[in-house]
Amino acid sequence: MRSLAPLSLLLPRLERAAQLAYGLAALIGTLALWGWAIGVPRLRDLGADFAPMAPAEALSFLLLAISFYASHRQSYRDRRASYSAAAATAAIALFAFVEGISGQSLGMSFGVAGMSTATCILVLLLALVTPLARDFRILGVSGNGIAAGAIGAVAFFALLGASLRVLRFDVAAPLLGLSAPGAVAALLAAFALATGRPSPWLIETLSSKRTGAVVTRWLLPAAFFVPMSAARP
Repeated sequence: MRSLAPLSLLLPRLERAAQLAYGLAALIGTLALWGWAIGVPRLRDLGADFAPMAPAEALSFLLLAISFYASHRQSYRDRRASYSAAAATAAIALFAFVEGISGQSLGMSFGVAGMSTATCILVLLLALVTPLARDFRILGVSGNGIAAGAIGAVAFFALLGASLRVLRFDVAAPLLGLSAPGAVAALLAAFALATGRPSPWLIETLSSKRTGAVVTRWLLPAAFFVPMSAARP
């Protein structure tokens, strides 16, 4: 006996967890926008010693959440909405990237702090993968799993490095300039991609009684929540 729960129960739970995670990412973006609108710094930087979440970055995560939710529906209209929201997000990231490296204003800074280069790359990667099919593969490996791993790793080390004041984590490229809300939102988005479109490895890990799978299940919550809680000063 290897299975702890039938897939008919596991997959809906993962789907609900993914929707909750992207909902929280969207909430972080909404709070940041309100923080800029009403002048409350803690809403846009979570009270941490990080750069604040830029308005363009906050808007990007709202659009990404729309794209994610729409991508999990079956109708043609929803799929089109998913790609449209992702395309708008990609445009924001590209314009912000060009604005950052050229020094020319393209309207992405909204008169305040703009998106860092690292943030632009993370948002662009999320925009590329969010509307894709659940079973999208790259060389036989889950494309969503690869993207979730890469995005989650960058966000994790950005939060961990800054919380511990480790120079090589929070200063050296490509982690320069990540905001605390943006890093948390990216970590939540990576979690949503991994659980909403689970790879065979994740399903095996969550459903197997093997010693390695059990140990991994014990460690996964700590790996996710420790850097977020450590982001506060």
